[in-house]
Amino acid sequence: MFAENKNVKVMVQKDYTTDEFYELIKDHPFTAGKPEKIRYMMTDRIVFPAIDKRNQVQIMKTGQKKWYVTKQEEAKVESIFANTFFYRIFGWIGIFINAFGENSKKTVSLVETTAKELEALNL
Repeated sequence: MFAENKNVKVMVQKDYTTDEFYELIKDHPFTAGKPEKIRYMMTDRIVFPAIDKRNQVQIMKTGQKKWYVTKQEEAKVESIFANTFFYRIFGWIGIFINAFGENSKKTVSLVETTAKELEALNL
């Protein structure tokens, strides 16, 4: 099965800042693990423990009362370099290795589960 990038929209009842949203969810026992709030690439994000350098569940604010739970590469500077190196060596094959890998499929599943868990919190 092809495990593409996955984005799931989650609507909330109030227009929270990332800090406020993080405070509300930080102690919830998510299947994806313990969330952490970070600043990455000039955006505030809530991230979960990375499965590997190319697979991490992240939450990002995308509008008023709208958040996306998404599958992204690990939000760390050293991962940018490692992933760039990986794709340079393997080229298009690297994209397929990432898309068809077990970690990618697991991350897509965690994105869907995390979105459902957030919706259940009725924020």
